[in-house]
Amino acid sequence: MQGLILNGSKNVFEVECDDDIVRSCSIKGKILKASEGYYNPLAPGDIVVLDDESIEDEKAQIVNIVPRKNEFVRWNIKKRQPQLLASNLDYLLIVTTPDNPPFRPRFVDRALAQAEYQNITPVIVCNKYDVAASQDEAFQERLAEWERIGYRVLR
Repeated sequence: MQGLILNGSKNVFEVECDDDIVRSCSIKGKILKASEGYYNPLAPGDIVVLDDESIEDEKAQIVNIVPRKNEFVRWNIKKRQPQLLASNLDYLLIVTTPDNPPFRPRFVDRALAQAEYQNITPVIVCNKYDVAASQDEAFQERLAEWERIGYRVLR
């Protein structure tokens, strides 16, 4: 049986299984070979294979992972390894604001770069567009530049 990772913490993962039951699953053994080199072995969006003999009403064990079509990662400074945030994404919604929290165009640029690298369709979502700061010239210029180079920007 296969399932979709919904979330996880401390190597216990909520998995929506093929039979539409959400089970609490752990990894059988110490590590999944496909996830070696990552701070965390699995992320939301991963499709996993469950050990048929371990499946119970609310629990199961993960024995393998289906190859990912893409992955969204960040660098974990403490562990000095990439940290999986999500996988098998169709879209990446990048939420930004003109103010409060402050506008961070470099954050958006980094997310756009990774989306391009992983073949994920990015969409920039501008939250709090109705506040006065949204009319700031530099903010408007950056949004226009992202649109000019082909990114979808929702205001």
